[in-house]
Amino acid sequence: MESERIPIKKKFNKRELTLRWLTALFWIPLIIYIIYLGSYFYATFVVLLCAFTSYEFLKILEYKNMAPHKLFGATMGAVIVITMFYRSYFFLSLTLATGYLVISIFELARKKADKPTYHIASTVMGAFFIPWLLGHLVFLRELPRIFNMPYIDGFYFALLPFLMGWGGDSGAYFIGIAFGKHKLLPRVSPKKSWEGAVGNVIFTIVAVWVVKLLSGNLLNYFDVFAIGIFGSILSQIGDLTESLIKRDIAIKDSSKFLPGHGGLLDRFDGFLFMVPFVYYYLYVKLVIML
Repeated sequence: MESERIPIKKKFNKRELTLRWLTALFWIPLIIYIIYLGSYFYATFVVLLCAFTSYEFLKILEYKNMAPHKLFGATMGAVIVITMFYRSYFFLSLTLATGYLVISIFELARKKADKPTYHIASTVMGAFFIPWLLGHLVFLRELPRIFNMPYIDGFYFALLPFLMGWGGDSGAYFIGIAFGKHKLLPRVSPKKSWEGAVGNVIFTIVAVWVVKLLSGNLLNYFDVFAIGIFGSILSQIGDLTESLIKRDIAIKDSSKFLPGHGGLLDRFDGFLFMVPFVYYYLYVKLVIML
C-alpha cells in the first residue's frame, strides 16, 4: 500500500470516476452485509480496518523522515479494537502499558539513535489514535447488548456512520463540483469549498433520515438533525485533518488500496471524530430514555 507523491488534480477524470463507482459497488453491499451479521464477523472487519488504516498512517510518516514501528503499531491497534469488542478495560489498559513498553524497547534497540522522539510519538499516535476512534464502530454495533435491546437495532446504529460518510462525501463532491466558488480552507485543501461543505451537511442529514425510516422508532427528527449536522461537521474536520497531514507530507493519497478512492485512511478519515460522536450521542439518548 504505497502512497503516491504526485500533483493534486483539480477534478477527477472519467476513468477515475468510473473506478470510484466500481469500487463502491463492490464494497458497499459487502460492508452492509457484514454490519448486518454483526458479532465476530463485524468485529473482525473493524479490527482489520483499523490495523490496515494504522499501517497506512505509519507508512506515510516515513516521507517525513520518521521511522515508526509500522507492523507493531498496526498489531497493537488491532489488539486495542479486540479489547473494545469484549469491553475489557483491564486488557485495554494492559495492551496500552505493554505496547508503550515494547515501543520503547524497540527504540532502545536501534543501532542508530536518530530522532527517537519522532519515532516513538508517531508509533504511539498510529497505534492508538486511529484504532481507538475508529474502534467505536464496534461499540455502535454492540450498543443494544448494554440496554437489553434487540440485537438487530445495532445494525441501524452501526449503519449510521457509513451512510453518513458515504452520503456526505457524495454531497460535498457533486455540489462542490457544480456550485463550488468560495474556498473553505485553501491552505489545507484547495479543492474544498463552502458550497461543498453545505452539500455535505444536507446529504448527511438525508442519510440519517434514511436510517430513521429503515429503523422505525429508533430515531426521531431531533436526532436526524442533531446527528446529521454535528456528525457532518465532525466528519469534515476529520477529512481536513488528514488533508493537512497529507499536504505537509506532499502526497495525494495514503495508498492505492481502493481504486479511485486512494487508501483506507482517505476513505475513513471522516469517521475519526464522527463515529465517537454518534456513539456517545446514542448512548446518552438511551440512558435518558431507558
